[in-house]
Amino acid sequence: MRATWTAVVLTATLGLAPVTTASVTVANAAEPAAATTIRPLAPPLPNLPIVPPAPDLPVKPPGGTDLPAVPAVPDPTKDLAVLGSLGGVLDQVTKLVTSATSATPDTSVLQKLLADLLAAVKSLLGQLPVAPPAAPSLPVTPPGLPAGDARGVPPLPVSPADALAQVQKAATDLVTKATATKPDPTAVKDAVPPLSTSTVTATVATATALVTS
Repeated sequence: MRATWTAVVLTATLGLAPVTTASVTVANAAEPAAATTIRPLAPPLPNLPIVPPAPDLPVKPPGGTDLPAVPAVPDPTKDLAVLGSLGGVLDQVTKLVTSATSATPDTSVLQKLLADLLAAVKSLLGQLPVAPPAAPSLPVTPPGLPAGDARGVPPLPVSPADALAQVQKAATDLVTKATATKPDPTAVKDAVPPLSTSTVTATVATATALVTS
């Protein structure tokens, strides 16, 4: 009886051994397979869209009309030339007043100085920029004031040409009084302020024309 149980146990033991061995073999074979498995790569990124280049600006807008012209850059050398000519006018006015108000004015010298002044004015007029459009006319009398009352009305701008014409007129009047047969010192002295005022006005008008041109 003991021999029979012993044989059964041995038989069962021997029968399990191959199963166990096969299980271990299969398990060991699965591990390398799992370790060497290559994972698939991530899908590639989609191509980015190509941005088309900006279209060229049209030379002419719709309708065929030309584009507005770009304003030209002012030439500073021209402004300097005008200021130089203005300085020449001021210099001639100073010489003329000095000679006319001297104790013994010389007629020939005054005539020469007047001719030089008129030539300087002509040269300045030829270098001035084109005058801007005339300003709109202002009412002679502001609302609420009596007729003819110009209080509060700003003076109209004076053009350089008009101001220089007043310089020529005042200078000619000064020379006429200073070269009279019997010059009146008081009359000569009274002729200086109008020339001085018109010269200042011409200076301001010329500078304004340069700035606004």
